[in-house]
Amino acid sequence: MTYTPGPHRFVEFRCGDGRDGFAILSDNPEVGRGYGVAWIEECQLPNAKHDGPLFAAATELLEALVEVVRISDRKHEAWDRARAAIAKATSA
Repeated sequence: MTYTPGPHRFVEFRCGDGRDGFAILSDNPEVGRGYGVAWIEECQLPNAKHDGPLFAAATELLEALVEVVRISDRKHEAWDRARAAIAKATSA
């Protein structure tokens, strides 16, 4: 998997032109605390304030889901969806 390793955090800021902005920042010391993973202006993504925390948690959610499937995989529709989500997130 190639992505900026977590954990990440969601922060709000004010753009120079007065618009609200949001960023996903790395809290991983190996990457560099405060490393910008994504910068979003409110006009680009109106729900960014609400979506941002989910985006920030994405790598941790993926890693947890991979581990849950690894240790307790079942033949069930929910596990099929979990495996599909893992494949979607890890394909480049």
